Amino acid sequence: MLQVKSERIIASAALGVLSILLATGCSASISASRVAEESSTMLTSELGQEPDDFTCDERLPAEVGAEIRCVIEIDGETIDATVTVTEVDGNEVQWEIRTEAP
Repeated sequence: MLQVKSERIIASAALGVLSILLATGCSASISASRVAEESSTMLTSELGQEPDDFTCDERLPAEVGAEIRCVIEIDGETIDATVTVTEVDGNEVQWEIRTEAP
């Protein structure tokens, strides 16, 4: 069972790298479902437990500092999270996941 007692969980493995093909001529973004899928995998690797659900409601712009809100469900607990782009290098996008205190 995951204990969420601290102010936030910052999983080092939650700093993920996702290679995407950037569209030319318009601002690139990553689909909400892809962000959720990759983030869930990163959290599973870091915490040793797969979230029951990880959902994001909007696309993640491939721009440093861009943020979207997501929801993680683990062991019946719902945890709000913020996914923030930390680096964009060519067609690689890195982001971190920060959870909020329950």
